[in-house]
Amino acid sequence: MEIVTKNELVQCFQSTGIHRGSVLEVHSSLSSFGQVEGGADTVIDALITSVGDEGSIFIHFNKNALLYFTNVHFFVVRLAAHVSNG
Repeated sequence: MEIVTKNELVQCFQSTGIHRGSVLEVHSSLSSFGQVEGGADTVIDALITSVGDEGSIFIHFNKNALLYFTNVHFFVVRLAAHVSNG
């Protein structure tokens, strides 16, 4: 199996229209990328490179996924429903 690199991922993301300033919601299985050099960190680095400082990436994951990421800063957003009678 061919190993996928960060540069190859960035090129693929850009070919789908992802560019600096893009806002992405990502929900994917790491195995869908094939064998990635550096694993999940490389996929996230490629996404960050693709959207740049101007973009945003929202990733859905379960708490077990934290075991795979070593170089990413996470924050938790909790949304409360707002009900208006207006």
